[in-house]
Amino acid sequence: MKKLILLLCLCSIQSLWSQEKYTLNSSNSFVSYEAKHFLHAWEGTNNNVKGLLTKKGVGFDQMALVMTVTDFNSKNSSRDANAAEVLEVLSFPKITFIATEISQENDSLNISGVLSFHGLEIQKTIQASLKEQSGELILSGIFKLNLNDFNIKLPSFMLKKMEENIQVSYLFKFRAL
Repeated sequence: MKKLILLLCLCSIQSLWSQEKYTLNSSNSFVSYEAKHFLHAWEGTNNNVKGLLTKKGVGFDQMALVMTVTDFNSKNSSRDANAAEVLEVLSFPKITFIATEISQENDSLNISGVLSFHGLEIQKTIQASLKEQSGELILSGIFKLNLNDFNIKLPSFMLKKMEENIQVSYLFKFRAL
């Protein structure tokens, strides 16, 4: 009996230390933004996001995401070319988010980490809703991002700059490795 209890305790400890890994299903995931100028609004979508998510025991442990700026498509090649110039994609081609603290409350996650964009890093916490469906972990949410936090020179039209805050939406579908 003592051996059985010891074995159960060791298995419980092992399961706490074990780590499950998930990879982002890039073909079914995206990040999009909505930007505004007083004359019009537009959006762009990146369907080529790469990422990993780890789960340790009962909670999520870490998440890493990477995407290239030039993969955002606003369905207007001239606008995308101007955005590439403003965002200096030759010097700063990638956007990354490395999360090291993920807390879960029911079907909601608070994900804290470092967002790297335009050569600068900021601490960012985003909220995500979590669903499990067809063997995938689905994270989705919306948050605001201030472009001035990244020293981006905002473009202007008719002597008026675009709004500094953009809305970012995402849908990430992770599958077990």
